[in-house]
Amino acid sequence: MRHNLVLIVSIVFLVGFALSLTDTEEWFDAGNRYLKNGDYEKAIECFDRALELSPENDDIWYNKGVAHKRQGEIDIALECYEKALELNPSHIYAWDAKSIILLDRKDYEGANECCDRVLELDKSNAEVWARKGMVLYYLERYDASLECCERAIAINDWTRDAWFYKGNVLFNKKMYRQAIDCYDHVIEIDPAFISGWYNKGVALKAIGEYEKAHECFEMADRLKCSEKFGW
Repeated sequence: MRHNLVLIVSIVFLVGFALSLTDTEEWFDAGNRYLKNGDYEKAIECFDRALELSPENDDIWYNKGVAHKRQGEIDIALECYEKALELNPSHIYAWDAKSIILLDRKDYEGANECCDRVLELDKSNAEVWARKGMVLYYLERYDASLECCERAIAINDWTRDAWFYKGNVLFNKKMYRQAIDCYDHVIEIDPAFISGWYNKGVALKAIGEYEKAHECFEMADRLKCSEKFGW
C-alpha cells in the first residue's frame, strides 16, 4: 500500500508540475535543471515540450542534443546539433559539439570544417585549436597540425592535447628530443595520461635511452592496470 501511495503522489506531482509550465522558457529552464542533475530522459521530455512551443529555438535544439549525447544516443544528438545550426549558423557550441562527434567517427575532413567554423567565431579557443591540430595530424597534414598546436599553446600552455600532438608531429619528423620535451609537458599537465608516457617511451627508445624508455613503458602499464581494475 505504501508503494502505491508513493506512485500516486509522484504522478500527481508530475502532472501538477507539467500543468504549471506554460511557456517555452519554463520548459527550457526545467530541462536544463534535469540536464544538470543527470536526469537526461526528463531533460529531453522538457526540451521536447519547449520545442512544441518554439520549434525555431536553436538553443533548445542544442541542449536537447547534449542530453541525447550524454545518454549515448549519438545519431539523435548529431541531428539536434545540425538542426540548431540550420536555425543559427553561428551557434558556436553546436559546431564545437558536432566536431567532437565527427572526430570520434574518424570523419576528419568534417571535423576539421567544424573546427574552422568555431575558430571563425572565436580565435582564442585553445581547445579547438588543439582539436584541429589533432584532426590535421590524422589527415597527415603535419606542418598544418604543428601550427595549430602551437597556436593552442600560445593561448593556453596548459592544453594537454596540443602538446601531445605537437610531440607526435615532431616524432614523425624524427625530432625526437623535441618530441620528448612535449611529452614531458603532457605528463606534467596530466600524469595519468597513458599515451603520454607510452609515446615518451617510444621517443626515448628512438634515441637509445632504453632504460628511461623502459621506465616510461612500465608507468604506462601500471596506469593501464589502475584504469582497468580501478586501483
